[in-house]
Amino acid sequence: MTDLLQPCDVCEKLPGMIDRHGLPLCPRCGREQLLADGMAEHLRLVLQHHVRPHLQATVKTWAEYWVATGLLEEEDAVSTAEWGLSLYFKDPYLMARELLTAPLEEKRLT
Repeated sequence: MTDLLQPCDVCEKLPGMIDRHGLPLCPRCGREQLLADGMAEHLRLVLQHHVRPHLQATVKTWAEYWVATGLLEEEDAVSTAEWGLSLYFKDPYLMARELLTAPLEEKRLT
């Protein structure tokens, strides 16, 4: 009985809780739940077709702004924006939330 109250070894959250991004967690780990539900391929496709193009446009916008304001030279602005984008993809919960909501946001815009 006490095992049910212990935090998950991976995500360190109590079973049945919702994480900081509003994603439900499985008893062991939220990431395992996404894969167990057969979501891996769906998430990969959404990332490829919806999220990545949007974020690449964001990198370009950031770089253009920094160059226009004189904060950074063009080469530094692009590499800094790409570095920021790479950090985004290292946070699986943030990425999963974006992946799961991207189709809904697209529907809202049309």
